[in-house]
Amino acid sequence: MVRFALLNAFIALHSILFCLYGLVVLSPFDKGGRRVHFYCGVPWAKVILFVCGVKVNVKGLENVESRIPRIYLTNHQ
Repeated sequence: MVRFALLNAFIALHSILFCLYGLVVLSPFDKGGRRVHFYCGVPWAKVILFVCGVKVNVKGLENVESRIPRIYLTNHQ
């Protein structure tokens, strides 16, 4: 129970800090959104996944065009 509460508090604080960093520092200089994505969104997601113990295994990465940002969601394993 305590671990769950601390994890949620960390995620909330981490999200607020990265949101402010993206909105205040990066977005005024980034019209296309690429800097915000690569310097704010990607590190935010990687830290959240690491702290929660989620390991991401990607297969077929050579078939994805790397210049276009995407979000993939799964419902079941």
